[in-house]
Amino acid sequence: MTQHNSTRNNTLQNVARKENMREYSAPKRGSDTLYKDDTTSPLQPRINTRSVTKTQKPGPAPRAKKYVARARPLLENDINRPDIAGAAVVHEFLKTCHPPMDHYLSAFIKFGCSTESHLRSFAKFNQEKKYGILKELLAAHPVTEGFTEMDVAVLENQLEVYYL
Repeated sequence: MTQHNSTRNNTLQNVARKENMREYSAPKRGSDTLYKDDTTSPLQPRINTRSVTKTQKPGPAPRAKKYVARARPLLENDINRPDIAGAAVVHEFLKTCHPPMDHYLSAFIKFGCSTESHLRSFAKFNQEKKYGILKELLAAHPVTEGFTEMDVAVLENQLEVYYL
């Protein structure tokens, strides 16, 4: 019986030791150091994931940031409003442009181009008419001050590719 108690005490001590080691090896709350595959084994090497340099993606050009920052983005509940029920389709179309032109969504909606049927009809216009309407559409909206000819060309091309 004494042997059973000593075995039990040894087991409890081992569990307590492991718990202490786990507390010691786990990062503290609010700590700046995170460890990958942190275990209670003292032989396991720790990897500090904070010290790894992450690659940063380039952001939009400063000029583009200025115009995008001025735009009031349409929220999910805006897209589901009955007066602009097709806005999700228009938004999807604008996102497929290269580069994405979804920052012009509110310009398209305010101009009245808010459904897929509008976009399909627009795509069938001759090139000169499409170009004129796109320039008018983008120029009439205060958010798009300073749009470029390239923006017009990208939108014009995407209308042809997407719907024809």
